[in-house]
Parts: sequence; C-alpha cells; structure tokens
Amino acid sequence: GRAIVREIEIKARVRQKEAVLRALGEKGVVLGEPITQHDRVYGVPEVVCGRQTKQPVSGDATSPWLRIRTEIAGDKKMHYFTLKRSRAAHLDKIEHEVEANDPDGVVNIIKELGFIEYSDITKTRRKGKIGDIEVCFDDVKDLGDFIELEKLTTDETSYEVVASELWETLQNLGIHRTDEVTKGYDVLMTEQLLDRMA
Repeated sequence: GRAIVREIEIKARVRQKEAVLRALGEKGVVLGEPITQHDRVYGVPEVVCGRQTKQPVSGDATSPWLRIRTEIAGDKKMHYFTLKRSRAAHLDKIEHEVEANDPDGVVNIIKELGFIEYSDITKTRRKGKIGDIEVCFDDVKDLGDFIELEKLTTDETSYEVVASELWETLQNLGIHRTDEVTKGYDVLMTEQLLDRMA
C-alpha cells in the first residue's frame, strides 16, 4: 500500500519578533506577502459554554464547529464558510468548505440554527520555507506573535524524530522550547479572557 502522508507541526510563542525575523533572513528564508485571516468560529451552546467554563460536556469531542473566514491578500478579499467535525477520534476529521460571498448573511443563518460564537480571531500570516520545512509567522491580534514549523512525512517516520528536528530548527532561530504552544489560538484567546475575568 501507499505510504500515508501526514503533517507534523510545532508552534511556539515569539517573544523577540525582530530578532527572529533577522535570524530567518540570515538563513535565507524569504517570507511571503502577509495574508490576513479573520476567523469567527461558532459552536453548539452547551459545548461552547463547557469550554468557556472549563467544564467540558459529553458531546464535545464530536460536536460540529462552523467557521466564517475572511482572507485578505493584497487587494484580494475572499470569504469561506467551513464545517468541521471530529469523528470518534480527534484525528479523523470531517471538513467541508465553500466560498461565501455574503459572510454576514451566513452568520445570521448560523445564529438562527442555534449556534453561538466561540471565538473571533484576526491573524496576519506570512509563510516561508527552510529546506523541506514550512514556516508560518503569525501576528495574532490581542495574543502576540507565534511561529509554526510544519513538515510533511510518511506514517513510518517517528513523530519524536521529526519534532526534535523541528525544535532544533527553532532553537537555531533563538526560540526556546519553554515557549512551546500546544493549543489553538481560539483556546488561548478564551483562556486569556477567563484570566482577565478571574
């Protein structure tokens, strides 16, 4: 059978943006044009409330999520509507995405269906390459700067081997493993809001 391709990624918080951008430049990494993505994510009320109060509910793992993304690259603006749902295991995801010319209209439909907002995040992403490693440099509004490294590999490859190679690359850019981030921006944003309220 054919080897299954999978992606292994690591993400870290960037505390010294200029230094990291300089280190990337010294390695000959050219970051592409910035692409700004505004994501509004909606979920089922009990699941959203469960996540926001850190009291996850039973249907959380397989609950559907709806996302409206507005993407701006140069003078081009696109809108996408996506449904994501995990099956039994988180690794097995169903995803449907369509273009949506009227994002606010779609939001009205989502709300009529009884979904409520989980997160509203704007990030500006620039991509580059270090050899066969994809680099994403993200500036997330209200959260700060992050860098993500991603490598495509086959199923036979050990996760640890690839992850340690990616970490070595990050450490060469002056980023320490203590700054690793394993949560999505939506979760980080929710936690930040909860901390402010506490």
